[in-house]
Amino acid sequence: LFDTLQQYFNSNNASGDFLYKLDINKGIKKVFSLSSPLTVNSLLTLNSGIIKTNANILTLGGNISGYETPVANGSYSNNNYVNGKLKRAIGSAGNYFFPVGDVTNGEGYNPTNLEVISGNGYATAEFTPGDPGDCNMPNPILFYCGSTINYMVNYQDMTGEGVWKFTGDSFNYNIQAYPNLLNVNIHPNSNMPPSYTSTYRLLKSPIGTSDWTPYVLLGDSCSVSNNYYALEGKNYRGFSQFAPGGGSGFGTALPVELLYFKGSLDSDNNAYVEWATASERNNHHFEILKSDDGIHFENISTVLAIGNSQSVNKYSQKLSLTKSSYLKLKQVDNDDTNTESKTIYLKMKTLTKTNVLNDGNTLKILSEDVSELRLSNLAGATIIQTNRTELNISNLPSNIYILTILQKNRDQENIKIIK
Repeated sequence: LFDTLQQYFNSNNASGDFLYKLDINKGIKKVFSLSSPLTVNSLLTLNSGIIKTNANILTLGGNISGYETPVANGSYSNNNYVNGKLKRAIGSAGNYFFPVGDVTNGEGYNPTNLEVISGNGYATAEFTPGDPGDCNMPNPILFYCGSTINYMVNYQDMTGEGVWKFTGDSFNYNIQAYPNLLNVNIHPNSNMPPSYTSTYRLLKSPIGTSDWTPYVLLGDSCSVSNNYYALEGKNYRGFSQFAPGGGSGFGTALPVELLYFKGSLDSDNNAYVEWATASERNNHHFEILKSDDGIHFENISTVLAIGNSQSVNKYSQKLSLTKSSYLKLKQVDNDDTNTESKTIYLKMKTLTKTNVLNDGNTLKILSEDVSELRLSNLAGATIIQTNRTELNISNLPSNIYILTILQKNRDQENIKIIK
């Protein structure tokens, strides 16, 4: 398929049709949409474009090529994949890659790989966006991995913004998943001394599970990854849904017994944080720390503490946030000893978009807070970059472009420009 317009596949046969080979070459992020089931018996080649299966299944009897291979930083062009259910024939032990994902303006490309150890039949994979659910272990579970104690089984939540779902025949397998940068690590695991490390593992639970706590020890708990963008789960059998456990909570090992620390937004996009302590000892104050990148934090608010208490105390604070931010709570003792809580991510809602005037020759941005403008083609190549609020596009050919607007204290905006 070489047409750059959106195309649809529809069959008069209720069970769909069969093709020997299918070559998708529609252009970057252009969609080939299935209105009926489709089976490709030999080779599926994803040169350029996205297959959207809708309520149907794309079945592959042979090999697949052309997809983006996994990268260590989660940065993808969000092209050449299947948005929906991809079913593959499993004939023997080996690796079976599933280039699946969400829509391009959602969580994007989130591929997964099935490393089959034994079994044969069919496996169907899809990536579903949304909150994976909860996981709140009351205490860490300590166990030995050879001669090393693994302290990582103390998840306080599930992280990420989606789940990988598998259905089909029963196999013994390992699984790898590769989150996109758009699939935000909302509850990153802590990296606290002496033995806690920010490692991740793909947990497995029945499809539709909202509480993952009972399933944290399924599979091989000793096999973990130190990279959120390259997840793994080992020694599983039988299919279900997968997502990484997060928010290890080791940052709450304070002289204050912290019950929770969470953030919220009201209908007007005002940001709030709240937390509660079960007890306090020599506690002087709390600091609310903010970061744009989850690495470099600054104090944006200080709250005096109760000090000493054996009862529950609740705190709340309104924050002056104008963009999505990482937040964590720093507890400071009377002797200046301090410890930080787990990191949370507060995603602001976009209430208004920046106005852009386009007369075909000039783009004028109606904002005084612009720090950078980038005009790119659909292939992602930057054509114009400036810190001015006007762009001269009179010499550009008629086409569709993407205008990226960076402003002070606001999330990045991407706006489609038609010339």
